[in-house]
Amino acid sequence: MTPLERRYRRLLALYPPAHRREYEDEMVTVLLADTAPGRDRPSVATIADLLLGAATVRLRTARRWLAGDAWRRAAPLAAKLVCLLLAARAVPVLGLAATAVGGPLGWRSTLLTSAAGSLAWLAVVALSLGGRRAPATAVAGALTVAGAAGMLLDEGIAERLSISGWYLVVFGATATVAVAIRPSPVPPHRLLGVALGVAVAVTPGLVQLARRPLPFEWFWIAPIGIDPLSLTALGAAALGLVTWLVAARRLGFAVAARIAVLLVPGAAVRVLLGPAGQGHLLVDAVRPAWAAVAAGVAALVSFGLALIVLTVVERVVRLVLLGRMVEAERASGGAAEPLPDGRPAGSGRDWRS
Repeated sequence: MTPLERRYRRLLALYPPAHRREYEDEMVTVLLADTAPGRDRPSVATIADLLLGAATVRLRTARRWLAGDAWRRAAPLAAKLVCLLLAARAVPVLGLAATAVGGPLGWRSTLLTSAAGSLAWLAVVALSLGGRRAPATAVAGALTVAGAAGMLLDEGIAERLSISGWYLVVFGATATVAVAIRPSPVPPHRLLGVALGVAVAVTPGLVQLARRPLPFEWFWIAPIGIDPLSLTALGAAALGLVTWLVAARRLGFAVAARIAVLLVPGAAVRVLLGPAGQGHLLVDAVRPAWAAVAAGVAALVSFGLALIVLTVVERVVRLVLLGRMVEAERASGGAAEPLPDGRPAGSGRDWRS
C-alpha cells in the first residue's frame, strides 16, 4: 500500500462502516486515478470534498436513524412527561404566591403569571392526546418562546431566578420538538397513566399549600423551581411515567432509552445553572444573555453525548444478542426453525420493540 493510498483510506475512515464496506475500494481506486502523477498527499480540495462527503453521509444516516419507529414511539411519551413536569411546577409556585406577603412589590402577580404559564402545558397534553399535533406544537412553541423572552428581559433581583430557570426553557423546547414528531399509534389504555401522572405530580404541591409556611422577607424567592419540594413534584411526575409504562405492558429497551435521551438536555442545564438560583454564583457575573448561551451549549452537547452513549449501548446489546443466538444454534446442533414473524428461534422478544 502506497503512502497516498494509506492517506486516502485514513480520510475514508470518517465515513460510516457500512458505507466503507460497500464503496471504500471503489472510492480509493477513483481517487488514485484522479491524482496527478508524483503526488504523495491528497490535495486540499480533495480533503475538503471527502470531509464534506463524510459529513453528508453521516447526517443522512443519522436522519434515517432519528426517523425510526423507536423515536416515533418515544417522542409522544417523552413529550407528555415533559409537559407534566412543566405543569407540576405551577403548584409550588402557587404555594409561594399565597405566602409572598413579605416579598417585593408586584412579585405575587409575577408568580401567578408564572404558574398560569406552567399550567398551560396541560393544554399541550390535552391537544396531543386528542390527536391535534399542529395546535399542540404551536402552543408548546409559544410557551417556550414566551418563557425565554421573559427570562432575557428580567433585570435586578429577577436575574438569579432567571438564570436558574433556563432548564425550563430547554424542557419546553424538547416538548415542542417531541410533540411535532409524527407519533406511532398509542394504545388507549395509556391514557390511564396520564391521569395518574397528573395526580401524583400535584400532590406534593397541595401538601405545601396546606402547610402554609410563614412568609420570609426575601428567601421565599429562592425555592421557585429549586427547593426540595419542587424537585419532589418533578420526581412525582416521573413516577407518573413509570405508571404509564406499566399500563402499556410492553415498552422495549430502545423506546425507554430514547425517552431518557430526550430528558437529558433539560436535566443537564438544570445541573449546570441550578446553583445560580441558590446564590452559589454571583448574579452580576452571570447575565441572562450569557446564561441563555450556556444553557443552549449545555443542551446541545449533552444531547449529542447521550446519542453517542445510546448508539454504543445499542451496538453492545446487538452484539450480545447475536452471540446468544450463535450459542443457541451451536447448542442445538444447527440453525433452528425461524419464528412465525421471521426472527430466528431463541432470539426472544425483539429488544427494539
